[in-house]
Amino acid sequence: MILHLSLYSQHFVDILAGTKRIEYRRRCARWDKMLTKGHTHMHMVNGYGAHRPWLDAKIARIEKTADNWLIHIEAVTGSGNLHLLCPALTMIESSSFPST
Repeated sequence: MILHLSLYSQHFVDILAGTKRIEYRRRCARWDKMLTKGHTHMHMVNGYGAHRPWLDAKIARIEKTADNWLIHIEAVTGSGNLHLLCPALTMIESSSFPST
C-alpha cells in the first residue's frame, strides 16, 4: 500500500539527500486512522499540479509515540521533476540516486 504525502521543500530536499530518514506526523484522528493501514511505500510531492517534484521511497517501519507518528524511510526508490524544485538538485539527483 502506498502512502501519499505532501512535504515542505526543505524536508523534501533532506530526504532526497539522505540526511532526513524519518518523516513525522503529529498524532490526531486522521493520522491515527491512516497510518495503521500497513503502508510499505511512500509517494512524496512538493507543490501542486501535474509537474511537481516527486519522490518514491520504501518504508522501513511506522512507529507510534505519545505525540507523533514516525515514518522511517528505508530508501528512496525514485524521483522526478526535481529541476522544478531547485537547480542545485540536478547535482544531487545525478550523483546520489539512480535516475528514473
